[in-house]
Amino acid sequence: MKEALSFILTGGLLINSINFLTYLKKSGKSLQDRILLAIFLLLILVVANYYAGLHSMDILTVITFIPNEMAEWVISPLLYLFVLTLFRNPKDIKGHFWRLSIIPVLILCTITLPFMVYIFVPEWGLPHIRFLVEHPYLYVFSSALYNLFILVLSLSTISDGTKKQGHFYSVKRTDEYIWLQLFIVALILVFVLDSALECYELFIQELTWDSSYLIICILILFITYLFYFGTHHSKILLPDFIWNEVSQEHTAVRQDTELEKKLIQEMKEHAFFLSPELTLTELAERMGTTDKKLSELLNKQMSTNFYEFVNEYRLNHFEQLALSFELQQKTIFGLAQESGFKSKTTFNRLFKKKHGMTPNEFIKKRHK
Repeated sequence: MKEALSFILTGGLLINSINFLTYLKKSGKSLQDRILLAIFLLLILVVANYYAGLHSMDILTVITFIPNEMAEWVISPLLYLFVLTLFRNPKDIKGHFWRLSIIPVLILCTITLPFMVYIFVPEWGLPHIRFLVEHPYLYVFSSALYNLFILVLSLSTISDGTKKQGHFYSVKRTDEYIWLQLFIVALILVFVLDSALECYELFIQELTWDSSYLIICILILFITYLFYFGTHHSKILLPDFIWNEVSQEHTAVRQDTELEKKLIQEMKEHAFFLSPELTLTELAERMGTTDKKLSELLNKQMSTNFYEFVNEYRLNHFEQLALSFELQQKTIFGLAQESGFKSKTTFNRLFKKKHGMTPNEFIKKRHK
């Protein structure tokens, strides 16, 4: 058993060291890269601590004690920051960074450092440290609840971001974030499992083996998964006003009929919708207005969003092509691509939502 654990921990050290060096050598590191660097460095120290404990390496245990104790209070906030940077500009998340730092710093100052002192000089143990030593499950369950809260918040942020991208992008990229959602769900299950094992030992009987080694082995596997997909992460950067204004559905709106007329006229004359990667900012610049004003116009005055508005034009354009001689020379999806659609799945879904039938059924019905 010890040999197997040693092999897994050695592999974990090697994998996370490679991950860390890969990002360290990367030029022009983004905020996302720096966050992943911090996660991998922290995990190297955590795995090293478990390795030291397995082989009774006292010096290495002391060196890695604080990172190991702090990891359970830091990794989830770092992951949440990683999620935020996928959807928001770095300047918009400074406040989140400082708020997320409060609890880890408090834990470090009031529990981790005093506990380290208590280990080496027991008579210097503070009353609250002695209490936690006698009731360790309180600390474990508090940590689990904290991590579950942050991870659920991360899932909620991904969900909000993928929903709100329709207010800024004309193409939805929801599938690109399934890997991250699965990763977070897996971490939630890890914390639930850890808490379940603690409850078992607390209320039933103690295990004959240290369950924390099982948790760290699972984390090594999951972090390898994070590295594989994290290196190819995409961004759906949304302006700050999208997060703040879209939810204000009942706010009084000042009608701007001139801008609405201009928008419709520009879309008909210049067919901006034919660009598959059209964004709210790009359309606003071409119209000589701001993305914020254009977003307010669509969301509040026209009761739609950018994604629905642009794709309605694309569907209409496809229908015109499909009912003309163009269909004799090209495939249905070929015409959809000419209309600005990038994804066949998206095109079929939106078309069926509008007409209640597939594009093929629609064309056959019209040509009868």
